[in-house]
Amino acid sequence: MPLHVWEKHELRFVAERDYANPYTDTEIWVDLQGPGFSRRVYGFWDGGQDFVVHVTATAPGTWSWTSGSEAGDPGLDGKSGSFETVAWSAGEIAENPNRRGLIRVAATGRHLEYDDGTPFF
Repeated sequence: MPLHVWEKHELRFVAERDYANPYTDTEIWVDLQGPGFSRRVYGFWDGGQDFVVHVTATAPGTWSWTSGSEAGDPGLDGKSGSFETVAWSAGEIAENPNRRGLIRVAATGRHLEYDDGTPFF
C-alpha cells in the first residue's frame, strides 16, 4: 500500500555489533532518492541493537534508499529498499491542512506558507 506525500516512513535496522555506547559510537544514515530529491538522512539509536531512520517523501512517485553507517556494521550498512507515495486528495487536505507540506517562509519574506504555496494563516 503506498504512503502519502509528507507522511513519515520509518526504516528500522538491527546492528550486528555490540557498542559500548551506541548513541556516540556510530552513526546511521540512508541516501534517499525520489522525484527531484537526493539527500542523506541521518537516523538515531533506538535502544538495544535497534537504529531508526525517519524519511518523508516530498512528491508522489517511487522513492529508493540505501543505508550506511560510520562503523561499517553489516546490520546497518548496504541495506536498500523502495516505497511508493501518492498525493493526498482535495478532501483529505481539507480534513488536515498540514497535508500540504512543510511550513516555510514565503519568497517575499513577509509571511509563512505551506510547501505547495498556500498561505499558512
